[in-house]
Amino acid sequence: MLDKKSYKLLKKLSKVPFLTYSEINGVLKTNTNFEHEINEYTQHLCTLGYIQPHSSGVKGDFNSDIYDGYEINLNGQGYVDDKQEKFWQFLIPYCITTLVAIIALFVAA
Repeated sequence: MLDKKSYKLLKKLSKVPFLTYSEINGVLKTNTNFEHEINEYTQHLCTLGYIQPHSSGVKGDFNSDIYDGYEINLNGQGYVDDKQEKFWQFLIPYCITTLVAIIALFVAA
């Protein structure tokens, strides 16, 4: 189970290809001391395996990748899709039941 801010970040990442470190701080309204420092919500999503670092395509020292942000992976996208599907599976029958009850009140009166 994710907290609200982590889920908000995961939903935002599911709609865009990737977010930079500063964009992530803007979405979550958090502030980190350094530009490439990650906050606790991003760290939690990484630990769960829902997001991964996004490579900028530039090689740094020792031929290593330079990361400029984070992107969602298949596990994270699956979590968002599953949560949205469960929401609609709850909402649609609830609305139908409420509508039938309201119609029954008008017919009975």
